[in-house]
Amino acid sequence: MAATVQVWVILTRDPEFSCLDQLLAYLSPAERHRSDSIRHALTQRNFLVGRGCLRYLLGRYLGQPPASLSFTYGPQGKPGLGQGNGGLEFNLSHSGDYVAIAIADRRVGIDLEQVRTLNALPALCERCLSPGEQINLLTLSQPQAHLQFFRYWTAKEAYLKGVGVGLSQPMGNLEVMLDQQPLFQYPKPLTQGLGILPGWQIWQWQVDSDHVAALACALAPKTTLAVPQVRRLTVAAVLAAADAGPA
Repeated sequence: MAATVQVWVILTRDPEFSCLDQLLAYLSPAERHRSDSIRHALTQRNFLVGRGCLRYLLGRYLGQPPASLSFTYGPQGKPGLGQGNGGLEFNLSHSGDYVAIAIADRRVGIDLEQVRTLNALPALCERCLSPGEQINLLTLSQPQAHLQFFRYWTAKEAYLKGVGVGLSQPMGNLEVMLDQQPLFQYPKPLTQGLGILPGWQIWQWQVDSDHVAALACALAPKTTLAVPQVRRLTVAAVLAAADAGPA
């Protein structure tokens, strides 16, 4: 039996105003208030695109108007659908010029990060990485070390979001196995690491030269996960897609 997971990576830079108006109409009153309260333009744009496209896609899956959907939130803030969810799980992440949305028929987590220079890299490594991971990373040159840190971070955060505990569990208690092969623009499975619950699979890929993403998915016994279907689109292309539902 195969799990069904679809990932939408959406470019948020320079969306058409008509698209933003359409997405705004999908938001709940509380989401509109939150959007209005965000003062940083990039953060506000990513919030609007993320929530609006999420509602649009879920509405297409469920055959319901996007604005009619209601969300519930777990103890650590993980969002989910209310009644009549069709067995769907979802997760969302945004960073830089992209929003990533994962929709699945089982528990799922996704994280997307813009790779950037971190002035406090040694301190972050001590807090977020296992001793073995710290040794592997701190022997690398600066550009590779920063990329490696975000590879560790995205893999761990996707898993923690999928499990539903978020960053309440220390990342340093987890260990993921990364090889030295370059990432590609399609998901690559990672080897099971320490602290990862049995039955979870983590995938990772490079969205572009400046962004890394990871997906974590819970697999039931005798369930396999084919390479997740990843679509990279503009906001306009998402809203024009006629096949937003499961394949």
